Amino acid sequence: MHQPLDIDHVVRLYRTYTDDLERVREEQRALLAPPTR
Repeated sequence: MHQPLDIDHVVRLYRTYTDDLERVREEQRALLAPPTR
């Protein structure tokens, strides 16, 4: 039942997680920034 830690899988999950974080941060920055452009 308990499988060994799959480093590749963890790295892939972490990468997608950080990518999502970056996208959300960009969207929030765009929403919070005053519409000057």
